[in-house]
Amino acid sequence: NIISTLPNGRYGNLSGTSMATPLVAGLVALIKAQNPNLTPAEIRSLIQATGTRVNIETACDCRIDAASAIETVMERKMFVHPQAATIEKGSTLSFTAIFGQPPFTFSSSRPEVAEINEQGILTAKADGETIVTVRDSRGVAASSYKIYVGKVKSPGNPNQPSDPSLPTECPFDNQDMCEAICVIVPNLPWCK
Repeated sequence: NIISTLPNGRYGNLSGTSMATPLVAGLVALIKAQNPNLTPAEIRSLIQATGTRVNIETACDCRIDAASAIETVMERKMFVHPQAATIEKGSTLSFTAIFGQPPFTFSSSRPEVAEINEQGILTAKADGETIVTVRDSRGVAASSYKIYVGKVKSPGNPNQPSDPSLPTECPFDNQDMCEAICVIVPNLPWCK
């Protein structure tokens, strides 16, 4: 329910990633203004670590919390990087603690799913999920969100939708949403 511009000079309420993206981009700019040394991947982890948990399906099941993110940067509170991930069995993923004091101690909540060594390298062993906890030399601890081990889905190319399961009619209750999406990706099956 965020008011936005619509095709043909109109305005209306929309929802979804098209409406969320500008808010996240603004938060990223605010974070970079406070600490230009954070990488894009670290900022993603920060936003996921400081987000408010809600009942929506995202990598962190969260909604951004700008105040918490900025407080973490300004007070240099430790957070785990990466914060959320999906990796395939047999794959590895490197973890660290941003704003932490090395040396770090790493642990996996479910070593039968994925084990992590003293250098922070997680090795995926079986399908499931685990949480990585990092403790620094001061005794400060921080944890990741869910690290999934399983099949990694390819996002595909949204500019060339070839999925036969895509609906041929507007899949949203709000026709304005479909019109707005068709401006961005005009070759979707419901775009005329």
